[in-house]
Order: sequence, then C-alpha cells, then structure tokens
Amino acid sequence: MNIRNWISPRILISFTFGILFCPTLSYFSWFLNYWQELIGAFLGAVSPIAFFLWNEHRKKILQKNEHLQYLIIAFATAINNLSELDNNLHRFIDGNLKRYLERLTNTDNTREVMVGQTFIPLTYIYTLETSILKERLDSSYLENMVTQAVRQSQDVAIMVQDIHRQFDSTLALNTQIGLQKLNGPKEHNEILKANLESFRDFILNQTFKINIPMHLRQLVQTMVALEEMHKIGLVSWRRKFNYPLPYTRTTQDKMDEHFKESANKQIEELKENFQSELIKVGVDIEIPNP
Repeated sequence: MNIRNWISPRILISFTFGILFCPTLSYFSWFLNYWQELIGAFLGAVSPIAFFLWNEHRKKILQKNEHLQYLIIAFATAINNLSELDNNLHRFIDGNLKRYLERLTNTDNTREVMVGQTFIPLTYIYTLETSILKERLDSSYLENMVTQAVRQSQDVAIMVQDIHRQFDSTLALNTQIGLQKLNGPKEHNEILKANLESFRDFILNQTFKINIPMHLRQLVQTMVALEEMHKIGLVSWRRKFNYPLPYTRTTQDKMDEHFKESANKQIEELKENFQSELIKVGVDIEIPNP
C-alpha cells in the first residue's frame, strides 16, 4: 500500500500546522494573558485617579453654576430695590418736598419764619457686596461687567446717604438760624426756599436722569449676560464669543452689541416699575453741568 494513499491531505495539513505553529500559539496565549494582567493592573491603578479628577471637575462646574444662579438672583434683587428707591424719592419730591415749598411760598414773609420739618422716606438699600468678585467667571467680559455693577451699587448707597445728610443738615441749619433770628423773615424764607429748590433740582437732574438710569442699565446688561452663560455653559460661551486676547474695548463693544436687544427689551418692560426716564443700551448720556 502506498503511504501517500493512506495519509489524507487533511491530516498532512493538520500535522504540518501543529509542528510549525503550536509554539507560536502558545507564546501568543501567554503574551495575551500577560498583557491582560498588565492592562488590568494599570486600569485598576488609574481608575480611582480618573474618577477623582472627573468628580473634582464636576464639582467645579456645579459650583460655577450655583455662583451664576446666585449672581442672577442678586442682580434681580438689586433691580427691584432700585425700583423701590426710585419710587420713594419721586414720592418725596412730588409730595413732602413740594408741599414744604408751597408752604414757603404761601407764608407771610413779613412776619413768619419757616422752621418746620419734613422727612425723606427711608429705603433699605440692597448693595452688591465686593465678596462676589472673589469667584472667577472665566470671562473677562462678565467679570468686568460685574465689577462695574458692584462699584455703581456702592456709589448708589453713598448717594442715598448723602441725600439724607444734605437734606437734614439744610433743615437743621435753617431751624438754628430761624430760632436765633439772624435774618429777617423774608430773607430767611427766601434763602431756605432757594436751598431746597437747589436740592430738588439736584435730585431731578442727577439722581433721576443719571444715577438711577445708569445703574439700572448696568444691572440689566450684566444680568442678561449672566443668564446667557448659565443657559449655554462655559464651553459654548467660549465657542460663541471666541474673540482674540487681550480683552479690549473693541471686544467690550462687540459683546455689548450682542446683548443689546435682550437688555433693551428688559429695560422697556421695567419702565412701568420706575418713574425715572430709563436709558437703553447704546444711548449716550448727557451729563448736566454742575
């Protein structure tokens, strides 16, 4: 019998493959097991670190979102408080001060010395604290806008204190001069009337036309921008406002223009809450001569 006829081709192929490749397969199996152990050990060591870093990143995102929410609420509160201040000062000008000046006008200047008292309604002033500037917003535009709003908020508080101080000191000095009879009734009353009219004109021209409208515009502009970042997130914000560094006035103007329509819409809606004439974004403010 011919051995070639007895051994089938399939058996020859299997035998030859076993001789040539069995050592290679054994090595490959060992190599695969070795790398599985190595990769497993590596992932076991790296996974806690990766999870920790991811968790810290997530905490920072949540912290920034909470800070943005806090700022939005703070700015909304400041706008409502500014509305209350505006209305109280208008009631004082159109009410108490107007009646006081009318009494001065109707007083017999030849015999009576006006030494009566009147008061400015007390208003709690909500001030944006400088502590909110410690948390970074990762946007030069927003940080600049918030800083300006905080500074103006501090200025408004000082302005209100100064209004009360000036008015109280004017009446106190008038009373002292009247009781000491340093001037005749006519001269005394005319001086008092002139001082009060000057005080009234200052509030009408400076407070109602500049201080309150400017601060409101800054508050609204900043709040609109804060709401935008809170809505789309920091990554989308940077992609949307991908302006070159450093931050310049040109960048500021472009950002202002972007938020102009939304800010002016809110200012228009707020008109019913204010008696002062409000100023929209993009409108120049004329500073009256002192």
